[in-house]
Amino acid sequence: MRSGPSSTRESSGRRWLRRILVVGGLAALSWFAWQVDWPGTFRVLARLGWALPLVFVPYLLVYFADTAGWRSCFGHPPRLSWLRFLRIRWAGEAVNNVIPSGHVGGEAVKVLLLRRHGVSGHDGVPAAVISKTLQSVSQLAFLGLGAWCFLALGTAPAAFRQAMGGLLAIGTVALLAWVALQRRGLFASLNSVVRRFRAGDTRWGRKLAEWDGLDARIVGFRRNHPYRFAGALAFYGLGWLLDATEILVFAVLTGTPLSVEQAVAIEAFVGVAKGLTVFIPGALGVQEGSIVFLCRMAGVDETFGAAYALIRRLRDVVFASIGWKLLLLDRVRLRDLA
Repeated sequence: MRSGPSSTRESSGRRWLRRILVVGGLAALSWFAWQVDWPGTFRVLARLGWALPLVFVPYLLVYFADTAGWRSCFGHPPRLSWLRFLRIRWAGEAVNNVIPSGHVGGEAVKVLLLRRHGVSGHDGVPAAVISKTLQSVSQLAFLGLGAWCFLALGTAPAAFRQAMGGLLAIGTVALLAWVALQRRGLFASLNSVVRRFRAGDTRWGRKLAEWDGLDARIVGFRRNHPYRFAGALAFYGLGWLLDATEILVFAVLTGTPLSVEQAVAIEAFVGVAKGLTVFIPGALGVQEGSIVFLCRMAGVDETFGAAYALIRRLRDVVFASIGWKLLLLDRVRLRDLA
C-alpha cells in the first residue's frame, strides 16, 4: 500500500524536526562545555572516590518502583516473575534512552517481550497505556511539588518564581481535569472531538473503534481494580521521589549542602526538560544544561550541578548498556519492532 502525499510530507516534517532538535541538543552541549568551571567540577568529582557506585543505588530503586507500578497496571498480572518484569522494563527503558522515538520504541519492546513470554497484546497494550498515563499523572503531581519547592526557596529571580506560581496553578487544574475525564474516559473525550472533524472518514472510524475498546478497558481497570489502580499511582509517585534522592546522595558523598526542597525542585524540572526533548538521543546536551541552570535557580553552586550532570550521564550510559545487553540475551533485533 502506497503512502499518500500527506504522509510523505508528515514523515519529512518529522525528520526535519528531529534534525533541528539534535542540532539544538548539540548547541546546548557546547554551551555546557563552554560555561563549566572544569577545575572546580573535577574537584567535586574527586570527593566521590570509591563511593561512586553508591550514587547509582537510588536510580536502581526507581527501576524497582516503576516495575512494581507497571505490574500493578495489569488487572490480572501474568504469571511472570517480578524479575522478568524488571528485565523487560529495563530493556524497554534502554531503547527509550537511546533511540529518539518519543518513547514509542521502548513501549513496543515491552509489548514484544511480553508476547514472547505468553502475554498477548490484548493484555499488554492496555497495560502499557494505563502505565504511561498513571506515570504521567504522578509526574504532574511531582512537578507541582517541584514548583512549590522553588517558590518556598525564594532563590530564583522574580520572573522565574512567577512562572513557577503559574505552573503550579496550571498543574492543579490539569490534575483536576484528569480526575474529571476518568469518569467518562480519556479516549471517549478525545473521540468526541475527532469525530466532529473526521466525520465520514472510514479509516478514522476504524481507529476510533479501537480507541473505544481500549478506553473501556482502561476505565474498567479503575473501576474493577481500584486497589491496583491506586497501587500503580503510589509506586510511580514513589519512583519520582526516589529520583530526587539521587542528587541528595551525590550531595552527601561530595560534602555539598543540599536541602530536600532543592533536590525536589531540581529533579522535577530536569524530568520536564528531558520530556520535551524526547526526539534527541538521551536528551544529550539538554539534560546537562538544564541541570546547571536549575541548580543556579535553586541556589546551588554550579560546579556541583556540572559534576552531578556528568555523573548522571554516566549513570544513563551504565543503565542503558545493561538494558541493551538484556535485549541481546532475549535475541531482540530492531527490525523485530518494525
